[in-house]
Amino acid sequence: VLVGLVFVGWLANLQIKRGEAFALRADNNTLRHTPIFAPRGVVYDRLGTELAWNIPERHYIEKPGFGHLLGYLGYPKEEELENSELYPEELIGRDGVEAVFQKTLQGQKGIKIEEVDVAGKIQTNYLLDEPVSGADLKLSVDARIQEWMYQAIANQVERGLCQAGAGVMLDVTTGEVLGLVSVPEYDSNALTVGPARSAQIVQQYLTDKSLPFLNRAVSGLYSPGSTVKPAKFRDWAASAPDKTGLKKDWDAAWRNWLRRKIEEGPKNGNSGN
Repeated sequence: VLVGLVFVGWLANLQIKRGEAFALRADNNTLRHTPIFAPRGVVYDRLGTELAWNIPERHYIEKPGFGHLLGYLGYPKEEELENSELYPEELIGRDGVEAVFQKTLQGQKGIKIEEVDVAGKIQTNYLLDEPVSGADLKLSVDARIQEWMYQAIANQVERGLCQAGAGVMLDVTTGEVLGLVSVPEYDSNALTVGPARSAQIVQQYLTDKSLPFLNRAVSGLYSPGSTVKPAKFRDWAASAPDKTGLKKDWDAAWRNWLRRKIEEGPKNGNSGN
């Protein structure tokens, strides 16, 4: 009986004495759904070298040759916000791997519900859905080849032999891309929204006549020239009988040359050709 009386008294206190205060709070407060953006997946090269990761902002490998390959992050444009689940403050891939594999790397957003009063002060909050981190991504690219190719082409630019250049290296057996560079390039860390973003550098990129935003490896137009020879060799290697062992010798010679060039690294005045 005593317990029942205590319960009735507590209930009367809530409904009668404090009921008006609770009703006023309910009228004045609103529930706000706040997204919790998931950490993006880590990007690795074929050997497990980290190329893009979170600390907690997005950060990219600080070596030359990876700008166009990896891309950068930025806020959605107005037209991208229409009929989409994107938020204005959400960072998405704007170029390179970050853009191509946006859905894989972005993960799944979480939701936090906050009770906010008329002054904008949070009264209570709780987590409705936990964010799910984006999936990691392992590229076929070899970071050593990527850096070596860029330096080799950049050396020619510095010597005044050309104004820009591009290079792509494929595994003729699997078709995998081992390296893909464009010179000049941009700095992914300087472009991605965050503490490392530099408005001055961005402005320099926009006014640079050498067009560092242009990915010449995939967007440039060139005459075929000798670039068709590897394709011709591939067709021959796939169809011709190997009675002399030439194919085997060629493959070994190519791999030894490539390994030696990577170990030596780019040298001034040497394009690596």
